[in-house]
Amino acid sequence: MKAQGFSVPLSNWGANAYDQQFVQNSQGGSEGAEIDIQTALYGGEDAGTVPEVALFNTWIKRVGGKPDFFAVMSWAAARLAVQALNQGGKPTRQAMLDALKTVHKFDSNGMLASSDPAGKVPPTCWVLVDAKGGKFKRNAATPSGFRCEPGGYFG
Repeated sequence: MKAQGFSVPLSNWGANAYDQQFVQNSQGGSEGAEIDIQTALYGGEDAGTVPEVALFNTWIKRVGGKPDFFAVMSWAAARLAVQALNQGGKPTRQAMLDALKTVHKFDSNGMLASSDPAGKVPPTCWVLVDAKGGKFKRNAATPSGFRCEPGGYFG
């Protein structure tokens, strides 16, 4: 888009744009983008304040992966499975399904905005991220944690 002289007035690309590949592939077109996400800054920016991000980053490096949206969702899915297994009972399919119906608060140890999986209620809080100088940083609207107002993410 940049090569064609096209710019977008509100360049909000979504959670998948919070990825260094987005910056690299944009050839400068990502500069100034605002990205809303419902995760902590798992690329490492929040590692000093969210222990789960630091742990995730340690393991992602250890296994040779990269910290992207799909890795974080896989990590969170494993955390949810462990939380359900810790409800007790035998680790069978039915026991797992029954246990998941009891999980009404889940945030993957602070990695995600809180949601209610059993109630099928998605997270309503977010983080606003700026792409500047080839890097990502929290926007002043969300200097730490998650923002839940006004009216939540879908409000």
